[in-house]
Amino acid sequence: INAEYGACLVGQYKHKSIMSNYIRCKRINQTIFLYFEPNDKVSNLAEKLSKIVEKSSEDIKFYFGQNTLDASKTAQEVKIENDSVVYFGYKKAGDEWETIEEVKR
Repeated sequence: INAEYGACLVGQYKHKSIMSNYIRCKRINQTIFLYFEPNDKVSNLAEKLSKIVEKSSEDIKFYFGQNTLDASKTAQEVKIENDSVVYFGYKKAGDEWETIEEVKR
């Protein structure tokens, strides 16, 4: 096994995998696994998620713990690590957003 590259030998074939970081994006009864890099901005994560949930990235807000994540910060700056659970909510009418309590139910 070559841990540096995530490669291992399977039988007579050499299998090479990419060491990847994933977060679990949760909302009510949904869980979406999203690939990320530590230097990805939260706004980039919203953009990736928007393509899956078919909502505008501007209409997605992330929560980590009880904190709302700043879209201009990187995943590393807000302490998101591999296999972290991040909740997401949508924008409601006007300037209101779904709360962490609403998306955790």
